[in-house]
Amino acid sequence: SATRRGVVWAPAAGPRTRVDATRSRSRIVVASGAEPEAPDGPGGCSVRVHVDQDKCQGHNRCYSLAPELFDVDDLGYAQERGDGTVPDGMEHQARLAAQNCPEYAIEITDDPEAST
Repeated sequence: SATRRGVVWAPAAGPRTRVDATRSRSRIVVASGAEPEAPDGPGGCSVRVHVDQDKCQGHNRCYSLAPELFDVDDLGYAQERGDGTVPDGMEHQARLAAQNCPEYAIEITDDPEAST
């Protein structure tokens, strides 16, 4: 496959199929200078994570980055632990896991009930 400006032309995937090279590599990428959103601090808004089971393909990058937030079932697919509430101080790991999911299967939402 030939690489041009971060895009890989993958003939095995079909004629002229473009694959984003930054998302297709098997390594975990932390973008320098692009930190995930910082938490609001003590007493700030809490967040929840959710893994879309229809999108998850079992890469388990989320589990590698944040085993406190994610679990893996017997077939190797990820799921959120408990109800998905992210403990204080773990927001960075949750956002990092979502950014590194090659299938974009992780959703992060504000949890207004937890911040009261």
